[in-house]
Amino acid sequence: MSLKTIKIFLASSAELKADRDAIRMFISVENDSLVAKGYYLQLVQWEYFFDAISDTRLQDEYNKALMSCDIVLSLFFTKAGKYTQEEFEKALETFKRTGKPRIFTYFKEAEVNMGSLNRQVLSLFEFKDRLGELGHFPSSYKNIDDFKVQFRRQLELYMESGGSDKIETQVNAHLNDVLAEGNLEALKVLFMAANPSDTTKLQTGKEFKLIRSAIAGGTYRDRLLLEQSETDVTIQEMVKALGKKPNIVHFSGHGGYLGIYVTGLDQKAKLVPVEALKMLFSQLKGVTQVVVLNACYSADQAKEISTFGMYVVGYNQPIEDTSAIGFAEGLYIGLAEGKDFQSAYLDGKVVLMVNDMGASQALEVWKDGKMLAL
Repeated sequence: MSLKTIKIFLASSAELKADRDAIRMFISVENDSLVAKGYYLQLVQWEYFFDAISDTRLQDEYNKALMSCDIVLSLFFTKAGKYTQEEFEKALETFKRTGKPRIFTYFKEAEVNMGSLNRQVLSLFEFKDRLGELGHFPSSYKNIDDFKVQFRRQLELYMESGGSDKIETQVNAHLNDVLAEGNLEALKVLFMAANPSDTTKLQTGKEFKLIRSAIAGGTYRDRLLLEQSETDVTIQEMVKALGKKPNIVHFSGHGGYLGIYVTGLDQKAKLVPVEALKMLFSQLKGVTQVVVLNACYSADQAKEISTFGMYVVGYNQPIEDTSAIGFAEGLYIGLAEGKDFQSAYLDGKVVLMVNDMGASQALEVWKDGKMLAL
């Protein structure tokens, strides 16, 4: 069996040597199981270049190797070293030109001896500002075990995609033909929102009004019947609302790696775990065609719900409230104009890209347990 090699360039300063060594061991262990799946991870790091003979500076050799990699993994702690930043910029330049490598940045969050800090710490803040200008969302990790969990997830997504952002080439774009022009049956759109008192206040009311306006202004507005559940939905109200068998479910609120949050009877946030969401949506298989989880860290939930044959939209990172609202408005503008799901989704993504380019990288859509190339 031939193996598909995934080259990973590891960039960081020497202060993270222990983490670099641990990542090297992690990659080695991962290869033990990945080889059976047809993959091999090849790690590229500056320690491997010390004995190289070159007419150019050694950093040029690093950059050359970086350009041939599939993934660039950049780690930062108390400073953003000159060469690590150079490697990031080279990776970004190559990505814009060729579509690869995929770039992942991680900032370590751990206790620091304040006496060991110097003016180099300013480079870290400057680099974070640079990422903000680019709209690039970095991740953080508390320790190497935390990093392994996060990066393993990214590797799984990368391999599912076949090494690109495109995971599925053949997509049923017509929402089971419900939105086909000849079909006069109205689609029931359920809007649910949660704004627990102990979480950051979201503009869920504004989001509902903009969706309502987008539908009302559409050529095919009569084919979308918008229904609103409680503005601070409890789990009981969610169960009741989903029992009405909506064709499109839109949730606006907070999310996390473990699930989404509704409002409890005490007005505090209550987690609806992924397993509970699967139980709810398993009952809607064949009825609900689209689920929009307009919440942070909702990609994992989207993947699981999509196994019931639904298109499910989620985000793999935090998303600004205004950006999420912009995507929703664009999506429903498209649907109200009679577009199929694929086209309407792209309308929403265009609005998101214009308002917040970086946020569009966090957007994912899943169906049948696979991330789609939309």
